[in-house]
Amino acid sequence: MRQIDGLPRQFAVGGKRPWVPEGDIAGYAVKATDGPCGHIDDLLLDDTTWRVEFLLVNPRNLLPGTPRTVPAAWVEACDWLSHCVRMRVDKDRIHDCPKDETSSTIDHLIKSV
Repeated sequence: MRQIDGLPRQFAVGGKRPWVPEGDIAGYAVKATDGPCGHIDDLLLDDTTWRVEFLLVNPRNLLPGTPRTVPAAWVEACDWLSHCVRMRVDKDRIHDCPKDETSSTIDHLIKSV
């Protein structure tokens, strides 16, 4: 298990940051200020501090889509019971975030070896 540190205080439970298995937040629904906005695919951590810096938010729930790299600072709250992350920004702001192309880059590198 790895402690998710670096997320806003709203992620804390009883004043402490929760210990969460690495993949537990993947799949959580994302709700923007103006409604549902996809789900979390993964987290991007700072490799020296292990702080969560970005969330990879897939704006599509049923079909595959390209995740957006969304700053963790935009998280308003995380509801561990309902598996939902509420954001401080609207859907357009999330959709305008940079696309995460790392998986396609990795696939390309693997195929070229």
